[in-house]
Amino acid sequence: MFRRLLLPLRRCLSTSTSSSATPTLYSSGTTPVSILSWGRGASGQLGGGKEERRLYPSPVAHLSLPDPAPVLSPTPGRLPDAAAAGTAAGGVEVGISCGLFHSAVVVDGGAWVWGKGDGGRLGLGDESSAFVPRHNPNLSELRVLALGGIHSAALTASGEVFTWGYGGFGALGHYVYHRELLPRKVNGPWEGKISHIATSGAHTAAITDSGELYTWGRDEGDGRLGLGSGGGPGEAGSLSVPSKVNALPVSVAAVACGGFFTMALTSDGQLWSWGANSNFELGRGSNSSDWRPQLIPSLKNLHVIQVACGGYHSLALTDEGVVLSWGHGGHGQLGHPTLQNHRVPLAIKALSEERIVYIACGGSTSAAITEKGDLYMWGNARDCQLGVPGLPEIQPLPLMLSFARTSFGGQTAHLPESKSSGYKHFVSISSGLPCFLAIRRQSPGYSSVHTASFSSQHNQLSMDRSGTVMAERELIDKDKLVLRGLQFHGFHGVKQEEKTLGQKFVVDVDAWMDLSAAGETDSISDTVSYTDIYRIAKDVVEGPSRNLLEAVAHRIASATLLKFPQISAVRVKVGKPHVACLFASTLSDFEDHRFTQQELQACKPILIPQTVILVLVFVGLIFIPIGLACIAASNKVVELVDRYDTKCVPRNMLRNKVAYIQNSSIDKTCTRVFKVPKDMKKPIYIYYQLDKFYQNHRRYVKSLNDIQLRNPKKVANTQYCSPEATANGRPIVPCGLIAWSLFNDTYSFTRGHGNETLRVNKDGISWKSERNRRFGKNVYPKNFQNGTLIGGGQLNPSKPLSEQEDLIVWMRIAALPTFRKLYGRIDMDLQAGDRVEVTMQNNYNSYSFNGKKSLVLSTAGWLGGKNAFLGRAYAIVGLACFLLALLLALLYFVFPMREEHLSLHYIPARFEYMIQTWLLKEFNIVNALQSAKQEFQLAASKAKLSSRTMEKAAGFLSSLLGGGEEVPQEPAATVRSILIYPIKSCRGISVPQAPITSTGFRWDRQWVVVNSKGRAYTQRVKPKLALVEVEMPPEAFAEEWRPTADSYLVVRAPGMDPLKIPLSAEQAIINDVSVWEWSGSAYDEGAEAAEWFSSYFGNPSRLVRFKEGSEIRPTNPDYAQGYKIMFTDCFPFLMASQGSLDALNEVLKEPVPMNRFRPNILVDGCHPYSEDLWKTIKINKLTFQGVKLCNRCKVPTINQENGILGTEPTETLLTFRSDEVLRPSHKNKRQVYFGQNLVCKESLSAKGKRRIIKVSDPVYVLERFPSSDEAPA
Repeated sequence: MFRRLLLPLRRCLSTSTSSSATPTLYSSGTTPVSILSWGRGASGQLGGGKEERRLYPSPVAHLSLPDPAPVLSPTPGRLPDAAAAGTAAGGVEVGISCGLFHSAVVVDGGAWVWGKGDGGRLGLGDESSAFVPRHNPNLSELRVLALGGIHSAALTASGEVFTWGYGGFGALGHYVYHRELLPRKVNGPWEGKISHIATSGAHTAAITDSGELYTWGRDEGDGRLGLGSGGGPGEAGSLSVPSKVNALPVSVAAVACGGFFTMALTSDGQLWSWGANSNFELGRGSNSSDWRPQLIPSLKNLHVIQVACGGYHSLALTDEGVVLSWGHGGHGQLGHPTLQNHRVPLAIKALSEERIVYIACGGSTSAAITEKGDLYMWGNARDCQLGVPGLPEIQPLPLMLSFARTSFGGQTAHLPESKSSGYKHFVSISSGLPCFLAIRRQSPGYSSVHTASFSSQHNQLSMDRSGTVMAERELIDKDKLVLRGLQFHGFHGVKQEEKTLGQKFVVDVDAWMDLSAAGETDSISDTVSYTDIYRIAKDVVEGPSRNLLEAVAHRIASATLLKFPQISAVRVKVGKPHVACLFASTLSDFEDHRFTQQELQACKPILIPQTVILVLVFVGLIFIPIGLACIAASNKVVELVDRYDTKCVPRNMLRNKVAYIQNSSIDKTCTRVFKVPKDMKKPIYIYYQLDKFYQNHRRYVKSLNDIQLRNPKKVANTQYCSPEATANGRPIVPCGLIAWSLFNDTYSFTRGHGNETLRVNKDGISWKSERNRRFGKNVYPKNFQNGTLIGGGQLNPSKPLSEQEDLIVWMRIAALPTFRKLYGRIDMDLQAGDRVEVTMQNNYNSYSFNGKKSLVLSTAGWLGGKNAFLGRAYAIVGLACFLLALLLALLYFVFPMREEHLSLHYIPARFEYMIQTWLLKEFNIVNALQSAKQEFQLAASKAKLSSRTMEKAAGFLSSLLGGGEEVPQEPAATVRSILIYPIKSCRGISVPQAPITSTGFRWDRQWVVVNSKGRAYTQRVKPKLALVEVEMPPEAFAEEWRPTADSYLVVRAPGMDPLKIPLSAEQAIINDVSVWEWSGSAYDEGAEAAEWFSSYFGNPSRLVRFKEGSEIRPTNPDYAQGYKIMFTDCFPFLMASQGSLDALNEVLKEPVPMNRFRPNILVDGCHPYSEDLWKTIKINKLTFQGVKLCNRCKVPTINQENGILGTEPTETLLTFRSDEVLRPSHKNKRQVYFGQNLVCKESLSAKGKRRIIKVSDPVYVLERFPSSDEAPA
């Protein structure tokens, strides 16, 4: 196939030569190949020597390859036969792989890498970045190089897998979570060789030569690994051990990893999917996530040869050259005219005229190559990811890349030009999240282009076989620092309300400066810290009041330029989202720099008490009169209702009404007489009313065919009409249950004693639109009520459906089971006292479903029929507004607003606290309620009241107090991970369950390393502790387990042999061991342990164990009286939530893992930082109390993978998690908070078993603190 695609090409090349600055990576022949890149390269992944943005393809490096033609490396997600078909025998194998922050090219088994190097993702042995391609001597004989977000993976020709980079979330598959700076072999449990690999942000998949699939890495409970629900046992649901996907029942030949999902392809072209599915990524029609691999239903009859996965979307390529897409379409990445998500695979119509041979997906871009060699790209084009400047940010339809002479902003780029006698030819494309590779081949002497793109990071890479296809263009925009969305509360503005109450301001800052030096040195001294600019903006906005936004922006700009001379220009944009004016709401922005100023008027009302009270009074004054008017109009309507379903049944048949109505030999005539109570002016409307008749039942509603009702040519169309579709083999018109159940009671009226007949007019009782549009004028009833089961009324077969108004009214479905439908009208006045006699035929069977039938005569007013609800609703709302205005006025006079109450705008709980304080002070009501609750519970237990009664009463009193001990029905979160730290400040162990002792989790902080004076080491003074790994027997975390002579604590560290500590041996006692304020005796773990740690730290050290039998270390009694701990800092347990970490990582420049914060209990499923307010929680029937927000020391700033101290995340946490922000009414201690310290009530008792919690246990919140300001810290 490969040879067949290599069609003869004739093309004229550019006569320009390549830049001498562009390196040649491989030189072993005469065939030139150039690597090109374009887009945004904030991490140096463009390979141009610096962090930059390229608007269109520019050279990165050159290759000189020998003949025959190069062979493509295997492509993740593509069937091996399809990928290798027709490749030139003996050619050099070439491929490109793209990660989120780094790039690589593979040539003849060797690798060149460049981009961001932190975490060791380049595999060079250190964490340095490379802004130009750099040969990696540690890699050889490669077949595939797959780069992910935080790590890298490689497959060798011998079938071995190597990984390196950041090991968080188990991404490397090495059973541990630390980083690897050099490629390390993955010793998986598979048998045989690996034939195929793929990777994504933090999970990896590998296929053996026998077709078995193994996965490892991050899961987060979305099921992307296909190993079960709930995720793995490690951090963020990760699994660091390669595991076989046993739920996949077939052998697979190719696999592709998406952002949070996985796809596998069998050799016969069947596509299986599993994982996250919120954007329909799995293509199954629903958006329910599923860890179980399942076939994509709509592709079962197709033969798929390649699948490509992006961040939230996918493409599939069939053997017939058709491309299908599904998933998230918000950036146009699906190739359809709309930006909607697609539930199932849908063929891309814009490519229907082409035969596609290769596809690829980036994070939010897509690409395809035709059999003729044309390259199409579409999707996110925000930073010129598609290689064509000037496109809109979203390019929803495939765009064919035309490499011709093109002008960009007045400057011309020299690109290869197509001649009429020749044409370009792309032959293959390979994918790796979030990048893709396309190769354009030509006959010898002509150019061939290879393209890969970083769509999720706005980068692209390409290879161009022409030597100098394009001249490199310098960037138009200079380097700059960008700060967006800084929010502060200030008091600026010309309105008095603005100066008094203040409002929120949003500030954007752009600062232009040369960042090349900082990019090379990686030193903060060569740039300007974002925090410094943030503080300037904060000081100005929260400082003295200014009248104009111009003044605020000018002061921020001036202060920035004055403080930082290296900044050449600055632009400041100040916005007011909520403006204190009494006009329409818009957005107010002001942008200031050295050259322009701008004024934008805007305002939004601030709801001060006086305004709210006046608005409520005004609404009440409007609503109450409207309500009274509606009630008066309803009262003027005269309505007569007569229920006749039972009164028209003979007395001897009252016990068997169904038999009566179904017996056709019984006369159903019934006469009813009533007197008119008031004058009734014409027209008098006649309704029949049915009760307990569910016309809104789903199957009943669907049982009709609208096409048959209006089109005489479609009367045979009885789709959806079952069971009333045909009669005696012929179609029923109208068909369906609705028409079949037509109401067939009839009424005739006389006045007096039968002297005067009241004519019933049935003309115009239906809607004109239905007569003209829904029911056809040439459609006549056929075979109606001719079946074995007769329903309701008959129809006149000589009249078209558009004239049978009883049917039209009946087929207008009622929404409720009690409804009225118009039967006709009487066009005569009735006087008060008139005797009206009604003769009716009681034909309709309402007795089978215990329904009711009534006859209704009614006049109409200007609001329609009799209906008091609308008037009462208006009156009640108006009265409620009056009462609320009165209550707010009372509160306003009792508690007038002052400047110190401004925090009410940000902490609504202060209002509740203020009311409770006032009640306590004035009436002592809160204490009275608390006493009442206690006395009730005591009295109820003595009186032996039922538990139900006690629950109701106690719940009522608890609701008055704003709390309670009842367990909520729905959990607030779920235990995601449990972590034990046997040696203080060393790495933790993730366990599936943990027993609780009197000092916390068993084994937690039972050991500590001390110096020669007995003082405890922590990471604060010995950051190298972060690299010490600890292992314990897995059974050690069972509740009844006891150590034996073969039970050991195993300690490992870089450069050290493993150290084994017996868990059951007797130890000597060492005195004067101290941890913070506590000192006492402990067990010494011996000379071998002392020598090991002394050698590791370079100074005398010993390992000691807490002496539980005789030593007691109490917690701080100010927060938790009566509890005790071992060597932990303050309290037995520390809880944090995954949601809090995710929210923090959104504002960090570089995300951090949860091991920075070292929690014992990691929960998930709750809102970020909601754990701050958890006062009392229950986990597996154990009660935990939140005793203190955890103030963080410098340990979170220590990288747990290398022990290096930094400034983040504490520097960012200071901006929104400090006591100044969370606890404004308390003294500012310059602390930051993350997580909640807990104690367990049951740990105070020595009795009881089953004191154990497990991963996946639900977390129930019993009590909450009103606000973080009132939570202890």
